[in-house]
Amino acid sequence: MLIQINMRDDVPIYEQLRREIIKGILTGALEPGEVLPSVRNMAENLSINMHTVSKAYNILKNEGFLSLEKSNRATVNDRRALNADDGFMSQLEKEVERLMIEAKCRGMDKNQLLKMVEQKFDLY
Repeated sequence: MLIQINMRDDVPIYEQLRREIIKGILTGALEPGEVLPSVRNMAENLSINMHTVSKAYNILKNEGFLSLEKSNRATVNDRRALNADDGFMSQLEKEVERLMIEAKCRGMDKNQLLKMVEQKFDLY
């Protein structure tokens, strides 16, 4: 799987890595049971700090996307076992509200925003 990190992006690198791995799980580029590169190898491959990779892996573990073993082996979990729990729903609501406020301030109307959301949702 090709992971793209933009060093100039305002989004922290660990969050970019987290998002790329989740996208890979959704699209099937990462299969359940697949072992990800070690923290060290991922860091070397992406030319980023090992602590950044470790942080992303640990967040993904806490969210249920990965299993981590003592050997620092990260394995992809089956996404069908995940659910939209209260924590996720609360986080999603805050993010949607933030984006909606900015979109509305920039002149987007409800239909434009909903169309964009539907297109992105249908893309995956």
